[in-house]
Amino acid sequence: MGNPLLGYAHRLLNNQTKAEQALEHEICKLGLRYRTQFLFPGQKAIVDFLLIDKSLVIEVDDPSHEEDAKRAKDIERTKALNTLGLKVIRFKNQTVLTNLESVISQIAMELRSEPSESAADQEDSPSTL
Repeated sequence: MGNPLLGYAHRLLNNQTKAEQALEHEICKLGLRYRTQFLFPGQKAIVDFLLIDKSLVIEVDDPSHEEDAKRAKDIERTKALNTLGLKVIRFKNQTVLTNLESVISQIAMELRSEPSESAADQEDSPSTL
């Protein structure tokens, strides 16, 4: 039997939200190497975008991520990804759709920040925008 999460990752990839599509288009324009709906080997984490050379994960959250149980799960996933040396930033779908320029600016700012700065500031609120 194959990994059921791998099949789920493929379904996510083939059914991206409009926000994910818009963000992917902009990431492409920046010329960054990335993976979408990336499943980390040995982990139970599928991330929306992994900027490969930058050790940066970008998540685009739908409204369900505002629910307490989902928020707690997101915080735990962020901590687990941080232990792998990855920084995680999150954006709400609506923010990506209505303020994409600001999202790209924040991503650019994260890419310029020091690697030692972690996502610890975001642990209390998984969605930064």
